[in-house]
Amino acid sequence: MPTRDSRYAGLPSTDVRLLPSVSGEFRHTLAEGERLDHLASKYYRNPRMWWRICDANPDFVSPLELVGSGPLRTLRVPLRPGSPPADVSKELQPHPAVVRFRFVDDPRSDGVSALVTYNRVLASERPVLALLAGFRDGTAPPQAVGRAGKQITIPPDLP
Repeated sequence: MPTRDSRYAGLPSTDVRLLPSVSGEFRHTLAEGERLDHLASKYYRNPRMWWRICDANPDFVSPLELVGSGPLRTLRVPLRPGSPPADVSKELQPHPAVVRFRFVDDPRSDGVSALVTYNRVLASERPVLALLAGFRDGTAPPQAVGRAGKQITIPPDLP
């Protein structure tokens, strides 16, 4: 709620808007670089209807996260065979930019990769990779894991 001397005081749009129940008729597979206003223009012929797509995909914290442009970024970092996950965890846990990490089988090799999600506002890719310098497999480069290829719900147009 704004203070009484705020420029937003008294405006009806300052109330919290509850998410409506929205169901989609079909799914859209995201391509690299797509924007919500472009999707709204494509499906509704109105770029300002992007909020309908956001309402139908409540799992995402922000509209930017929905199309993979938010502050969080995930890297797949191939690890050297025999790298103990406990040691890798000790390097990643104390860093303030690292939001979460987990270990997965790497389809590009027979090894394991660390999926590291970090906040790009707090750190760039370079210091995050420096944390893993002693554990990285030098044969495969780190790879950004984005939203491209993932599906989102596109709700029907309003009547």
